[in-house]
Amino acid sequence: MPRVAVRGDDKFALFSISTFTYKVVDEHPILADVLIPKGLLALDRSSSEWTSKRPLMIRIHGGALVGGQRDYAPWCTGWLLSLALQHNAVIVAPDYRVIPESTVLDLLDDLDDFMQWIEKDLPSEIQNSTRSGDGKYLDVDPAKTLIAGDSGGGYCAIQMALSHFESSRHVPSAVKVRALVAIYPMLNLRAPHWTKSYPKYMMGAPPVPESVIDDHLATIRALPRKPVVTNAPVNGTSRGLLGLALFQHGRMGEFYGVDNEESNPSGDRVKRLHPEDRLKEGAKLPPTFFVHGANDSVVPVHFTDDFIELGRRYGSFVTRNSGNREAVMYAKVEGEHGFDYDLDPEEELWIKEGLDFIQESWLS
Repeated sequence: MPRVAVRGDDKFALFSISTFTYKVVDEHPILADVLIPKGLLALDRSSSEWTSKRPLMIRIHGGALVGGQRDYAPWCTGWLLSLALQHNAVIVAPDYRVIPESTVLDLLDDLDDFMQWIEKDLPSEIQNSTRSGDGKYLDVDPAKTLIAGDSGGGYCAIQMALSHFESSRHVPSAVKVRALVAIYPMLNLRAPHWTKSYPKYMMGAPPVPESVIDDHLATIRALPRKPVVTNAPVNGTSRGLLGLALFQHGRMGEFYGVDNEESNPSGDRVKRLHPEDRLKEGAKLPPTFFVHGANDSVVPVHFTDDFIELGRRYGSFVTRNSGNREAVMYAKVEGEHGFDYDLDPEEELWIKEGLDFIQESWLS
């Protein structure tokens, strides 16, 4: 089946979507969407596509760790949806807590719990939602899992892969992460870009006053209970301005969840926060396709350059059960942050080659 272009603001139209609660925090449900290709649901239930378990794609939304939505189609990478359609894969897309109401460590907790939900509950949820009168149902194969994310979601996807790639796990799991796609991921969270205030010109946006941050924090402090925020729109919203302000004024580090990293730089919580530390500790990544725009003004491309170099130095990119044989592909192409949302996978050679590389590990 050829890969079709999936573009525009209604990218999810080719999927049937169901929503589930995978976690509750302070009475706030945290949701995940399950996207099943409509073309798959229309096939005869005796077909091989129905009788064989479907591969799983986990998609982590971006939003600078400050916002974002699992169900916001315009900021979903169309060529990843194309890959799912090509192979009749099931996509699962979670929300997660965001800063500054929560911490980065909180959101990593959410994504760990999400992976447990996938292992324990997702297969039965899909079976029950697709079961027909004759008892036939669709089944998913967590042993063939691809994780993908962009921007803040790219950071999350890398962290999830580091935790759940079978070469790094010490506890057996039914969820086998076979491949990773990291698109302009937020990396090197210790860097001055995230922690120091200096002029930063991001996507042509003017400087945002630091008072935007302070006013938002004052509003939170005035509430009787700190709110839990998920599924927060950022495109053209006050939340988006808050994210810009946090970047421009270097205040992201206040919300990592580590009180004083400098006093205990080797602590477990600190190491968990930084993928770079985890590579140095020996954690491995599955075959990985990195994408980054050379002109990215939001997440500097050299963070990805440096991460790949570090991974190569420590032998971090491996194929399944094959020791330290490297498995990484990097597309550094002309483009600004978010440049690739609507690209045609058949017209861009770097996408075609990257998807060919990924699907071999994901589906073999």
